[in-house]
Amino acid sequence: MTNIKSTQFRILYGSVVSAGLAILSIAGYRLIQTPVPWTWLLLSLLTLVAGSLSLRIPGVNGRISVGDTLICMSVFLFGPLPGAVTAALEGIAGSLRCRSASRRFEFLLFNTGAMALSA
Repeated sequence: MTNIKSTQFRILYGSVVSAGLAILSIAGYRLIQTPVPWTWLLLSLLTLVAGSLSLRIPGVNGRISVGDTLICMSVFLFGPLPGAVTAALEGIAGSLRCRSASRRFEFLLFNTGAMALSA
């Protein structure tokens, strides 16, 4: 049973990382080919800074990141590809705060891919 779960986990992990990196490759190519407004860069930097801030949701045991709101703004204002890059930057910033230094790179790949896919 453990081997099946381990195989399923590896498939999920590899799929998320591969799809996320593919989206980021496409987004990077498109962003190089077309001019990007400076406001997108400003919003992306603000997302990196504000990503560690979160607000508690009243009545529910949950939190929402301020960075999530900025990612949604980036997607709505500049499109899905710049939004995916902004979301990936948030994933990178969140992974760097990981306590386990030995698994930080694994977290970074998965979080970056998952955030790019979500945008």
